[in-house]
Amino acid sequence: MPRNRLSEIEPGFGPEIDPNRPPKKEIPDVGQLRMGMWVFLASLGMLFVSSLVGYVFVRKINPSAAPIEPLEIPGSLAVSTAILLVAGYAFHRCQQLARFRNFERAEKWLLASAVFTVGFLVVQTPGMLRLLIHHQISMRDHVGYYGLTLALVVLHALHVIGGLVPLTWLVVRTLRVGINSSHVRAIRMCSLYWHFLEIVWIVMYATFLIVR
Repeated sequence: MPRNRLSEIEPGFGPEIDPNRPPKKEIPDVGQLRMGMWVFLASLGMLFVSSLVGYVFVRKINPSAAPIEPLEIPGSLAVSTAILLVAGYAFHRCQQLARFRNFERAEKWLLASAVFTVGFLVVQTPGMLRLLIHHQISMRDHVGYYGLTLALVVLHALHVIGGLVPLTWLVVRTLRVGINSSHVRAIRMCSLYWHFLEIVWIVMYATFLIVR
């Protein structure tokens, strides 16, 4: 009867299996993470596009709609758009530098992106509130139209909050221990989301300007 060859291994040689050791967690592949992020962004994009199509139809195409006053766009929204683009560029530079293991400079660009993001929020928040207040006053006889605009603003706010959570985590980690190779994937995914956020806001802002 053949003997088990594992029994011939002398102690101290070969791999020793500890039955009490917990199994190692498998880290998802970068390609799988990227594909999952693209699917997630595609679903958000379809929700956003469908909301914009409804907004355009109600304001301009619906033949049964009563005349609607033009939407007043605060000038601060243009300023916030420029700040968001600068924040996105800073995040892009951070992602590039982290990819090539230049972590010291990547940390500076990440913090710069966080500063510009705060500036974006400070400038855009009162502008969006002013837009909603003016829209609510002018839409007293068209509550449904105001509700659609409010839904778009809330959807945009949720997108921003969704990006602030990982950005805050990265900034806290940077201030505590700095950026290292374990953060490259998180930076890449977060950068991809913020570029998506830029596109979403630019399209939304352009729609507000064109379909007033």
